[in-house]
Amino acid sequence: YLFRDTGRTDEWRLLPWDVDLCFGHNWTGTYNYFDDALKVNNDASPTAAPGAGNTFFRFGYFGSTYPSAVSDMYLRRLRTLRDKFFAASGTDDWMNRRFNEMLGLLDPADAVKSDADLDYAKWAAPSWMLAGSGNSPFRLNTVAQEIPRVLTDYMSTRRTYLFTTMTMMPAAQPAVPALTIGPVDFNPGGVNSQNQEYFTVVNPTSLAIDVSDWKVSGAVDFVFPAGTVIPAASRATVTDPNRNKLYVARDAKGFRGRSVSPRRGEKRFVVSGYSGQLSARGETLELHTDKDALVTSNTWAAAPTAGQDALRVSEVHYAPLPPTTAELDVLPFAVTSDFEFIELVNTGAATLDLGGARLTEGVDFVLPAGTTLAAGQRLVIAADPVAFSLRYPGVFALGPWDGRLNNSGERLQLLDPSGESVIDFDFSPEWSPEGKENGQSLVILDAAATPWTEWGLNTRWAASVPVGGTPGRAGNEPGMTYEIWKAALPAPGPAAVGLPEADADGDGRKNLLEYALSQPPLDGGAAAAQAEVLLMPVGSATVPALRFRRPKNTTDLGYTLQISSDLIEWSQPPALTAAPPVDNGDGTETLTLRLTTPSPPRLHLRLRVTKN
Repeated sequence: YLFRDTGRTDEWRLLPWDVDLCFGHNWTGTYNYFDDALKVNNDASPTAAPGAGNTFFRFGYFGSTYPSAVSDMYLRRLRTLRDKFFAASGTDDWMNRRFNEMLGLLDPADAVKSDADLDYAKWAAPSWMLAGSGNSPFRLNTVAQEIPRVLTDYMSTRRTYLFTTMTMMPAAQPAVPALTIGPVDFNPGGVNSQNQEYFTVVNPTSLAIDVSDWKVSGAVDFVFPAGTVIPAASRATVTDPNRNKLYVARDAKGFRGRSVSPRRGEKRFVVSGYSGQLSARGETLELHTDKDALVTSNTWAAAPTAGQDALRVSEVHYAPLPPTTAELDVLPFAVTSDFEFIELVNTGAATLDLGGARLTEGVDFVLPAGTTLAAGQRLVIAADPVAFSLRYPGVFALGPWDGRLNNSGERLQLLDPSGESVIDFDFSPEWSPEGKENGQSLVILDAAATPWTEWGLNTRWAASVPVGGTPGRAGNEPGMTYEIWKAALPAPGPAAVGLPEADADGDGRKNLLEYALSQPPLDGGAAAAQAEVLLMPVGSATVPALRFRRPKNTTDLGYTLQISSDLIEWSQPPALTAAPPVDNGDGTETLTLRLTTPSPPRLHLRLRVTKN
């Protein structure tokens, strides 16, 4: 029988049938089923095997000639199964052990009435078994009687037949056959063409090779289905040169739908369904046996698409603030997730055609045909463009998308119009906990300079400085955090500095303070940063102030000015103001904190730094 996996792969498969005609039983017309004789000489003979007259069997197995590529494949698989389940002699093999294991489960020797006994007592012998006035050739055996009979009368003789008598059995295949990974079509071209990608496994040897349960790893992951056999090179002909090739496709439907060869109707041997996809960025495929021995590998050079070179995710707003009263007046049914957005940026020098590009894994959105993005420009995709335009007036956004961004973090993937993966990463709220709570977005620190492989590193992201982010706007400087500062230190800084409360260089100043005052954390001999004490004129009076250097745009630190008259009791003034920070042009800024009232004759000032 044949089975078609309609609606899924649409592939045809052989469907095993009459499996009760196993272990020696043959169908016979005498009793309209089978008799009790056990036959051991069934094989793949084109002249004598039962079933040789079956139309499909003759078409698929024999073909126009015998032996053929298909018969070679069948016999190779038969040899594999023989060697796996049978021993050449004796009774200590998998098949004997399994029969005895099943006997122990079905009819335990210590059971008064086993399941097998109860089943035997329940069902009377059918009338067709009692034909001939009680002269039936059938034995009404119990399980405990029939299993030893099969092992003795059938298995022992069948073992001899398979190992000795059956001369058409092929020689054993090498433990590591000399197969190769042939052409790799990693970018077929066209919109959503990645479902048409494939690679080949070629058999240049003189034997059909069974690759059942072998593994492909590296660029993609795949385990070959049981029964996968690649014909020998000798089966390839001038008119059919691909008989010794196995085509491994990502998607069977996509492979058949290719507009160029290989495609449907060309008699290609295809298996499909690997995980992942072949990348135009250049990768490696490895082929391993079922014993994990490396057979071969294939590495192809990078030929990235325009999108892979230049298109990037630059901002993710996954935890916006809830709708305001004013927003609800306009959109009464608006919810918080309606204000989510993702920003893309073109970091290249040429305009990108994005029609057919797609966001997936988390949210799903296909950019409409005709969408382009000029060099250096940004494009926003919003959960709800109407809600987005209300909160960010004048900023264009595509959408809506399907799904919602998970506030606990999740995977995001951006595909270009051909289906090539551009960016694939997992974001996390742990990258900026304060940003999540305050309604700030996640912003990539440097989209142009960050390798595409590092989009999933927390040190490459920070919370936006403004609440709500800066969608569609260039020059969006992300905030600075301790983790980002640490990651940017020259080696061995990132590994050696450690936690904020540690003192990496033993100078008495904790790492947090070194970060807060833009000091080197691994140079214990460096002079301590000093806050400059000032007297600033305010009207006709002067007030005390502290001026100090800090990292620019910190989002995880708090700076407060404290005062004391005796260096014992300290307090925070009830009112103080800060002059606007001065950008030093080196990633730091100078901040001045001052009191709002003149100081008494004796006053001490200090700066308190806390981590949010």
